[in-house]
Amino acid sequence: MRKYRSQEEWDLILEEYSRSEQSLEMFCQERELNKSSMYRRVRKLNQKGSEFVELPRARLPQQYELSARGVTLRIPSNESAARIADLVRVLGC
Repeated sequence: MRKYRSQEEWDLILEEYSRSEQSLEMFCQERELNKSSMYRRVRKLNQKGSEFVELPRARLPQQYELSARGVTLRIPSNESAARIADLVRVLGC
């Protein structure tokens, strides 16, 4: 489902992205943003000669390890923050 965002909302999103160390794909995934819309906004800013520059992709580990109550879970690094939060809640960490 499409969500309308005002220019002010996009400005805040783009500012947050410029400060993050995440790839555009990961940034969009965690915030449930449409990746093509984000690419379009970034490209539009870059064409205007803005100082906004797409950051290089951060090197992420292949997976994270979460240990609790004698159990160790190996979670792929591309797993959403919401899913990881659910796992932490279920494990009672």
